[in-house]
Amino acid sequence: MGCAGTCLPFIELFAFVLRESHVEQVFVPDGIVENTHSLRLVEGIGIQAGDTASAKDADFVVLLGGLSMPQCTLGIEGTNESIKKVMKPEGKVVGVCFMSMFEKACWYGNVPFDTVIDASIEPINVQKF
Repeated sequence: MGCAGTCLPFIELFAFVLRESHVEQVFVPDGIVENTHSLRLVEGIGIQAGDTASAKDADFVVLLGGLSMPQCTLGIEGTNESIKKVMKPEGKVVGVCFMSMFEKACWYGNVPFDTVIDASIEPINVQKF
């Protein structure tokens, strides 16, 4: 699950890494379960969003940090509802964000994360090179 537009390239990248796992992967833009799309491998190109699909009975729900940003109106409650709609009872919730977005938006303790990957971005002074 991620914001339509801004999170999609990251989802396509992560799905590409898992392409040989042969598990079904889908994208739920803005947490709108009824708007779920398949993620499909296009030979020589990579992963792209495809036709509408089902997100039911997910073993894992991966939440991207864009969902916690102000432009995405889903919020904590909406995210938790979307998780309940798609995840198996024994499923896991994985968060992936940059620059502590989930922490800044107070999602820890309010969204049932099992694991979070929080990446940092460091600017580099190119004059050093």
